[in-house]
Amino acid sequence: MSEQTTPSKKITIGLILSWIFGVLFALTGIVSVFSEPIPGLVMLIMAAVLLPPIAKLVDQKWKFHLSKGIKIVVIIIGFIIFGATIDTSNVSTTQQNEQPKEEEPATQNEGVTNETVTTEQVNEEQATNEEKTETLPNGLNMSRADIVTVLEKPAIGFSFEEGAPVNGQENFVANKGGSIVQLLGPSKNLQEASIIALLGNDAGENMTTLAMVIVFANVIDQSSVNWISSEFEKVASSPTKEYSNSKVFGDKIFKIQFTPSDFFNSFSLIVTPSL
Repeated sequence: MSEQTTPSKKITIGLILSWIFGVLFALTGIVSVFSEPIPGLVMLIMAAVLLPPIAKLVDQKWKFHLSKGIKIVVIIIGFIIFGATIDTSNVSTTQQNEQPKEEEPATQNEGVTNETVTTEQVNEEQATNEEKTETLPNGLNMSRADIVTVLEKPAIGFSFEEGAPVNGQENFVANKGGSIVQLLGPSKNLQEASIIALLGNDAGENMTTLAMVIVFANVIDQSSVNWISSEFEKVASSPTKEYSNSKVFGDKIFKIQFTPSDFFNSFSLIVTPSL
């Protein structure tokens, strides 16, 4: 008499990540759809692509199977649209509010004594301004707020904190889901921006990691996104080989580095000035 066994469902890292990021995208999409409709809808679409029950429903009802490749493409396009449509107007507003107001000129009807004082004050201000004026080294021509404001959006979820100085430079770091972003240099002219992500052996399970790298790159220079995507495909085809490459976009150098190991693989993108 043979015993009947029920087939067990295989639980993979990809399945777990699909649930985690699918629920995360769904929640952030629902929250942001009322304040920013287009980015919110994009997040909901990406959630629908990742959540296993929805993929199963599409497969059963419309006989359309969402392969890993299709999911990767949808996630990449979704994050590109998200980065292009998200509201970053508060960055310029914050920068404008931080600019000091010019002092009103002194009135000329207070006599000779007040005129002398006013002249001395002007000379002191000019001397002070000359002391404060420093020639910044060649940088990315981007402020810290340009990147932080976008990456700290609820839909993305990074949270930056000040770390110990690196080679005498200001250092701000954020960590989310194994992806680490680091910003080095003065707040108004960063000298370096980088992201390091952990990858598995299956490139299909790393689509959310790639999406984070693309969002990061899109904030700095949108024209770099296609190149980064194609470079990632090279890494995915040979996940056991070390690989590096770089390319100039405008006044910035984008350098990628893939380093495999026995414990985890790392994929990094470092952006530095080209001059």
